[in-house]
Amino acid sequence: MMISKELFEKSIESIRLLALDKNGKNNFNAIRVSIEILEMFFPKDENGFSEIEFYCIFCNFGKPNIDSEYESPIKLYERLIKNQSK
Repeated sequence: MMISKELFEKSIESIRLLALDKNGKNNFNAIRVSIEILEMFFPKDENGFSEIEFYCIFCNFGKPNIDSEYESPIKLYERLIKNQSK
């Protein structure tokens, strides 16, 4: 069974909101677990690299810097699905 595109998008948005919540003292654990749940559908590669963690944490939810093109959660989902079929 695969996560739906809509649920994936909602999950990424929930992680983003947790990351933005400056009052949430224990949000790190909720973010980590949420990413791990998504990784059940899109696992880390053989080197331990997680596209989802990279997108959320290192690419600032699809916009790593002001000059970069935005990758929406839907585009990420489509890219991950495409990469799984390779």
